[in-house]
Amino acid sequence: MNTRPISDATYGYSAAELLVQVLQQCGDDLSRDNVMRQAANLKDVKLDLLLPGFSINTSRSDYRVVKQSRMMRASPANVGNRSGRWSRIDAAAPGTSTRPNRIGGAIDRQSC
Repeated sequence: MNTRPISDATYGYSAAELLVQVLQQCGDDLSRDNVMRQAANLKDVKLDLLLPGFSINTSRSDYRVVKQSRMMRASPANVGNRSGRWSRIDAAAPGTSTRPNRIGGAIDRQSC
């Protein structure tokens, strides 16, 4: 099964939702400088497709949007009362600090 179109669609939806937030913060000043300033000033932005408890925060020194992750486990279909779904392995503690992983994202310290 090819899941690429689904992940592309969810990424695109979240990127568009984040762009709307940046443009709202810009107000009437849609200059490049202001758009970049607002994109580097996102505070506790919650997007529809983010997991509960996750939020977007950026600053002038940290442009990374995704700074949290959560370990998930795929359960095979027809095992117990599960039907091929994802279940959480651990919970991301709110307010925990993160550290960069090898590929530029971040890992919640709770899952290390």
